[in-house]
Amino acid sequence: MKDKKIIWGLLLCLLVLLQVPVNAAPASSGFLNATWGNSMRQVTAEMEENGYRKVDQGPDYVSFMGLFAGELVEVRTEYINDSMYFGAMIFLDSRSFDTRVIRDKFDKTEKMLEKKYGSPNKSQKNRWISEANWKIVKKGLQIDQLSIVVRGECPWYFKAEDRNRKGSIVVYYTNESLKARLLEKYKALL
Repeated sequence: MKDKKIIWGLLLCLLVLLQVPVNAAPASSGFLNATWGNSMRQVTAEMEENGYRKVDQGPDYVSFMGLFAGELVEVRTEYINDSMYFGAMIFLDSRSFDTRVIRDKFDKTEKMLEKKYGSPNKSQKNRWISEANWKIVKKGLQIDQLSIVVRGECPWYFKAEDRNRKGSIVVYYTNESLKARLLEKYKALL
């Protein structure tokens, strides 16, 4: 009887251990819930499902409008051979002629990304541009190198025509390894 309990206990432990990798497997990665490598049609469906509205489309991009972290953003996704490798969002409510507004939004956005990805690999701030860069390598079925750049451009008046140019905050996501694979595949087709 005691041996049966030990065997059942071991089987139960084995069953639990076999379940852990399945539950711990990473979710599919992407940009704003749109999966890297998906087609324009698939990304449009994913983005619309998450409350974004398609506003423009070209042969290698699709643009959307929607809310991110409670703020209106314009989102652009780009494709090689109908596979998404790039996404960017510009925070529209933070576009301003006021340098303090841009710097504040940059700092908030950088902190939000630090919570998710850790400290940036590279950072620079000067009077006109603030930028933070992350290089992230995710290991799964294949290695993906993801570049994330948050860039805050303050208004500047180098030329007279720049006086009407507002500053902005833009976040760029590029799946570098997917982009390289897609470009190699594209070159092979030529």
